[in-house]
Order: sequence, then C-alpha cells, then structure tokens
Amino acid sequence: MRGRAVSFQWVQQPPTKDDLLAVRTVFERALEIDPKNADAFVGSAHTYMVEYVYGWTDPGTDYDAKILDQADRGIALARDNAWAYGVKSIYLNISRRPNDALRVANAGLALDPSNALLISLAQFGRNLLGSIRAGKIGCSASHAPESA
Repeated sequence: MRGRAVSFQWVQQPPTKDDLLAVRTVFERALEIDPKNADAFVGSAHTYMVEYVYGWTDPGTDYDAKILDQADRGIALARDNAWAYGVKSIYLNISRRPNDALRVANAGLALDPSNALLISLAQFGRNLLGSIRAGKIGCSASHAPESA
C-alpha cells in the first residue's frame, strides 16, 4: 500500500530516479513476503513503465518482460485489477502498439465498465489508431495497426 500511495503522488509531482527505485524496492519486498500479491506485481511493472517514460532506461533491462509479464501476473492473480490493465495499456501505447493497448483497455473495461482510467485509455487508443490510419502520425512497421 505504501508503494502504491507514493506512486500515485507522481501525478502531482514527478518522481526522481531515486524515488522510483525506492518505490520499486517496496514492491519487490512485498513480493518477497507474498509472492502472490497482485498489486505488488503491478506496482513493480508501474515503476518500470515510469522509468521507460522518463527515459531512464537501462539497456540491459527487458522492459516488455518487466512491464507486460508482471502486469499479466497481476491480472492472473486478480482478474479484476484495473491498475494492471491500465499499466499494460499505457506501456503498449507508448511503445507504439496501439492495437494491443486498446485490446487490453477493453478487456479491463469488460470487467469494470465504469473505470475512468480504462475508459480514457480506450478512448486514447481509438484516437491514436484513427490518427495513424488517417496518416497524421507514423507508427513503426513492426507495430503498425492492422487494417480495419
């Protein structure tokens, strides 16, 4: 709970890299105590996503594994964990996989149709895909959206 509370404060005040690493340690410790703690998996994934967003990446880190795999583990342990769907969808959008991001947001919405984060992520995905299809923004060939 402490790690999640601190990470939610990042909306108002961006973290430093030290803040990020300290919170990641909290989530890792929670997983040592309870290896089936869905929120700890998602919290750890969230710290890697923030690291990716801020460009603090480490070339030796597999961000897909750290973010997507941990979010998936969180979902497997707590299927209704909206935070897990949100973290996964955000990362997929920022790593230029809008089709996958929209699919994940919609999967979360199927379980929690009134979740504001997932509603906004689904709309963001639809807007992004529309812009890509209209040729307003580019998308790498390996992650180009499928034709309609």
